[in-house]
Amino acid sequence: MTIPATWRALALVVVAQEAERVKFIVEKAEQDKKIKIGRPGYRVTKQFDPGTKKRSLLFQVTTIFKGFK
Repeated sequence: MTIPATWRALALVVVAQEAERVKFIVEKAEQDKKIKIGRPGYRVTKQFDPGTKKRSLLFQVTTIFKGFK
């Protein structure tokens, strides 16, 4: 049994697309590992106390940098 030429060509296109997708995923994962300058290492949450009717902001540190004191 032989595979038609159009199916082989289609299979090559699919394999090339899959390889490109995997390459993109690997590059994205490597990029996510790097610490970006200017990226905030904290989260800000708005709060409201209904008893006193006061508003406040809660700052939470989310990233601890190695070697930073």
